[in-house]
Amino acid sequence: MINEAKHTLRKKLREQLRELDGEFISNASEALCQQIIKHGVITDEARYIALYAALGSEVDLSSLHGMTANKVFLYPLCHDQGVMSYHHVDSPDELRSGKYGILEPDPLIHPEIAISEVDLFFCPGIAFSRDGARLGQGAGYYDRALAQRSGIAVRPSTQTSASSLTAHHATQVPVYGVGLEQQLYDTIPTESHDVTMDAVITEQAVYITAKPH
Repeated sequence: MINEAKHTLRKKLREQLRELDGEFISNASEALCQQIIKHGVITDEARYIALYAALGSEVDLSSLHGMTANKVFLYPLCHDQGVMSYHHVDSPDELRSGKYGILEPDPLIHPEIAISEVDLFFCPGIAFSRDGARLGQGAGYYDRALAQRSGIAVRPSTQTSASSLTAHHATQVPVYGVGLEQQLYDTIPTESHDVTMDAVITEQAVYITAKPH
């Protein structure tokens, strides 16, 4: 039942997102990056930052390369059996076309960084809920990879109306879902293996989830 509900919702939302024009997505992407900087989502302590190469209607976070200093940005590389690794990439221009047409790092020139070493993850999705649920593309790459992230780290507080993020300890490093405001819903169908987002960031706001991990 849940799988069927997910499939139906994915199909519906993909059709809606395909109608968005490139200029709208570009402007929203820039505004979302500004939200990340404004709210201090990337803390001074965080060194390894996991991004992704935007595909289609996904918001593009590449502007963060020029908006932060002393950070190591990582991009995912998809392997067989639904496995994903992260690699250090100095510039998005170095990425190449890979699985599913997604721009990916070249493992021969971009060193792999263990997922357990990553300090902060940004995660795309088709839809998110206000309690941190995420609806992905359905292949499970992110759920498998994020299950490997490490323990104690600094993450935002659960204040939903705070103008900036304050830190407190969590049991795992933070994962932030990123998408357009129209991709945010009150609830979406989930399964037990789905990784919960610590916050959902859109071009309009940062929504802190209070769901325990």
